Amino acid sequence: MQVWGTNSLGGYSATASIDGELRQRATKTTYFYQASPALASYGKHRSNAILFDKMGRVVTPLNTSGIGELDAIPTTTFPWVQGTLTCTEYANAIEWTEKLETFGQWSMGQAVARVLRQDQIEGLDKVAFAAYSSGKVIYVTTSATAGSFTTNGTAAGVATNKMSTPHVKDITDYFRKNSVPSLSDGRYLSIAHPDHTRGIKDASDFLAVNTYNAPNKIYSSEIGEYAGVRFVEENNALTSPAGTNTAGFAQAVYIGADNVVSGVAVAPHIRWKIPANDFGRDRGEANYFNGGFVRVWSYDTDGGEEHQVFCNSQ
Repeated sequence: MQVWGTNSLGGYSATASIDGELRQRATKTTYFYQASPALASYGKHRSNAILFDKMGRVVTPLNTSGIGELDAIPTTTFPWVQGTLTCTEYANAIEWTEKLETFGQWSMGQAVARVLRQDQIEGLDKVAFAAYSSGKVIYVTTSATAGSFTTNGTAAGVATNKMSTPHVKDITDYFRKNSVPSLSDGRYLSIAHPDHTRGIKDASDFLAVNTYNAPNKIYSSEIGEYAGVRFVEENNALTSPAGTNTAGFAQAVYIGADNVVSGVAVAPHIRWKIPANDFGRDRGEANYFNGGFVRVWSYDTDGGEEHQVFCNSQ
């Protein structure tokens, strides 16, 4: 008897049918790369280091008592500070054989390109995040309504309470007292882990995104606004570490204008491998980016000026 269950008796007559849709694991939400504008003056043939100048305040401020009629106008100076952004190559590749490309049902080039783009999106988001996570101004909660700031890059301790709306006001008050400029729309931006926003978006006065903005103007993964801060949830680079997750305090970065910038020598893209081995039978694709990210202002080198607050209790 010929039967399906035994290959030698008929099972070899057909193979399992493959569904016509090629599925892929979901891409994580990312935002740090997007939030880091590129320096327009930089590109190819400009070395791997980008120098940018920053002006400090005058050494001797204006005499608010005024000067006498016969007094000479006093003179003073102001400091120049120079920062550096260094570009690096970031790449990853996948190779396959000509035989697989010949017999496979799927286009390997298209399949590989999809997973490499996903890898590049998530990977470069983490590269950008490294610039944000090096910030010196750290905030953790110390009670249900208050928190603690440190300015040496180390948290005061493990957060004791979940993040909530009074803590958001703590941070916006800090921004305004320290002259952190807002973004072009007059608001600040928070890129936050979903655990960080749980206690914020549950508040009755939290403004959900669909109540104030047209869909084509919404940040990717934007959830809403509170106290002049627009919130974007990110689950790729940010963490919700053990010991703080139970209190509802996960990582987030609150940012103002002119914070982290990027230098792009070669924009992110997918490139084919040039067949060179085994008479052209090898195949391959790679994702590639040549660039870098840096915080413009740092508390320790810019006279106490930094345009972000990093919520982190590690």
